[in-house]
Amino acid sequence: MRSRWLVRKLWLVTAADLALLGRRHWKRLEPDERDRLAKLIIRWRGQGSRLTASERREMNELLDKVGHVELLSGAARRAVPFGGGIAGRVVGRVVGRVVGGGKPRRSRGSVDIGHNGKPDAAKSSSRQRA
Repeated sequence: MRSRWLVRKLWLVTAADLALLGRRHWKRLEPDERDRLAKLIIRWRGQGSRLTASERREMNELLDKVGHVELLSGAARRAVPFGGGIAGRVVGRVVGRVVGGGKPRRSRGSVDIGHNGKPDAAKSSSRQRA
């Protein structure tokens, strides 16, 4: 009986936390940018072909400003029970990679930069030998 009451309250707290997270990200945009993004999303309806190339570019810029990848991974972390633990971090990273397109990849000829801002000679030379 008591656990059922607790579960209901925890879902309410989680929903409120997600709403506050969404609001924080939405408020990163100016009011006219929010209106424009809402209009683009309504017109888009999940199909990129409904927008022109410039509208898609504008929508992507506005979504980047909102921080949509960060928003979705944060929401996933909060939605997982006990999201502050390792399960929440793993789910958040997976969602961030899926939405964000995975880890950034280096080109074959790139040089690793060390903590002092200079190229890391050990990593660079090992890559050159391979």
